[in-house]
Amino acid sequence: MLDTRVMEPKRCPERRCGGFYPLLSCVGCKKFPCRHLDRAEMAIIEQSPFTRAADSSKLVLRKVPMQYIFQKYDGSFEDAPESFNPDKPDFAMLQDVERVIPFNKVLEKQMRLVAVNADERKAIMAKDQAQEEAPRKSRKRK
Repeated sequence: MLDTRVMEPKRCPERRCGGFYPLLSCVGCKKFPCRHLDRAEMAIIEQSPFTRAADSSKLVLRKVPMQYIFQKYDGSFEDAPESFNPDKPDFAMLQDVERVIPFNKVLEKQMRLVAVNADERKAIMAKDQAQEEAPRKSRKRK
């Protein structure tokens, strides 16, 4: 059975008229994901067969907890162990390390949710209706 909660209307305070729109239309909004969507609604949108994940050409700079990478003398890189302390370094650990590279920002490719086009939505709904009618026909034959 198809989950149709994504088609249910939701009041959108972000849009000028503040009217009611299907939850699926939030995906096309410039401000998506916004603060007016709670986790349950985001989960409904993400799990809906009417949306799909698409690569964005946009890179996002995201902060992460401070991490360290060791650059060895041979040019290779290695993650610093959890026990590494930059304030009190263990020089035995740094024996074949040329430099320690600290970082706390990461560039990530942003994924975005896109609504499938109208033809695909109709095909999904037709397929779901056909699956629902199949058990009904088998019951009538008995």
